[in-house]
Amino acid sequence: MKNKVIGIVVCIFLIVTAVPAVTSSPHNPASLRVANASIAHGETRGNESPVAEFTWTPQNSSTYHQITFDASASYEPNGTIISYAWDWNNDGAYDETHSTPITTNTWIKAGSYPISLQVTDDNGTTGVITKTVNVSNITISVTISSGLGVTVMFTNKGPVNVTEVPWRLDVKGGIYGHINATSYGSLALDVGESAPRGTSILLGLGPISITVLVGDQETKHTGIQLIIFTLILP
Repeated sequence: MKNKVIGIVVCIFLIVTAVPAVTSSPHNPASLRVANASIAHGETRGNESPVAEFTWTPQNSSTYHQITFDASASYEPNGTIISYAWDWNNDGAYDETHSTPITTNTWIKAGSYPISLQVTDDNGTTGVITKTVNVSNITISVTISSGLGVTVMFTNKGPVNVTEVPWRLDVKGGIYGHINATSYGSLALDVGESAPRGTSILLGLGPISITVLVGDQETKHTGIQLIIFTLILP
């Protein structure tokens, strides 16, 4: 009987020692590899914000000149940009929105303008950038000539072409103030280009005052009306 009990114990010991131990210890390299593989398999990358960027040409511009803005350098790391919104006066309200990156804008007042661009991707995530654009006054010379009526020669002396520049010519005076003539319109002048504008023939006699306004630039002059001939004084 004693021998039988000993034999059973020996068999149990042999069976236990023959089975390899399985451990879930974090120090087991195999279990770490399995855990890491499971995490990597279930991992999803979060939506990153798009990056807004833009340039403009010309860099040194003036009033009444169309400036081109290009946001083609904007990008979305894991999606697509679907809209470009522009705030031209930094008031927090976007003035125009486009599906394409290129647009234009014109200022009629000189100054430094902070421009904000907001790009939006196909997940509704946005990116914003603000840059400052410096706009100088136009440089248009005014030459007033004598003749049958008042003639003004406008010449673009600036570094850029200009468009839609408003101009106005007022001639007033004469004996009893009977002379009162006004002409106005808009100008489009390339660099170095000139354009004449003026009044029709004036009828009267006596001193006159002449005021020319082009953009925000005002020029005043005096002359004498000699019946139908207008003489500009030096």
